[in-house]
Amino acid sequence: MKVFIAVFICRILYFIGKQLGKGSSLPGKVVLRIFPDILEQLKLPETVIAVTGSNGKTTTTELIVHVLKATGKSVGWNHEGSNQTEGIATLLLRVASLNGKVDRDAIVMECDERYARKIFEKVRPSALLVTNLCRDQLTRNGHPEFIEDCIREAVKTTGKETKLILNADDP
Repeated sequence: MKVFIAVFICRILYFIGKQLGKGSSLPGKVVLRIFPDILEQLKLPETVIAVTGSNGKTTTTELIVHVLKATGKSVGWNHEGSNQTEGIATLLLRVASLNGKVDRDAIVMECDERYARKIFEKVRPSALLVTNLCRDQLTRNGHPEFIEDCIREAVKTTGKETKLILNADDP
């Protein structure tokens, strides 16, 4: 019953947000406040790809989605760009059936590099793609070593079954 209510609340809030032209993370935020463990109760597809790094997350995510769709797969992804925990919750709950089964062949999640560990505590990707690490958003991130530490912690959270795909051209 909890999953049913969570999916229903998310869909209603997402619909209202779309009518107002905003709110892609609000539905997830509300549902996570009511049901903090709801993401662990969803039945995810076998293919869950996470994309993180300093730059290029959106472009890389869109390329992966394009390739998957071109092969006939149905794909759920956070196309609005809400890439923190609440946005991922909105993505998964809005594509889930009322019994909690995510009705897609694959999920592709663009994940903020600072929130990736928190996201992976709730949703384990089958593959994690790391784009790059660079001096980006200095007031928020400080230095690339900080982001590197965030991504290392995220990788530890995913578990050994997650395939890592790393940018080999990043110094």
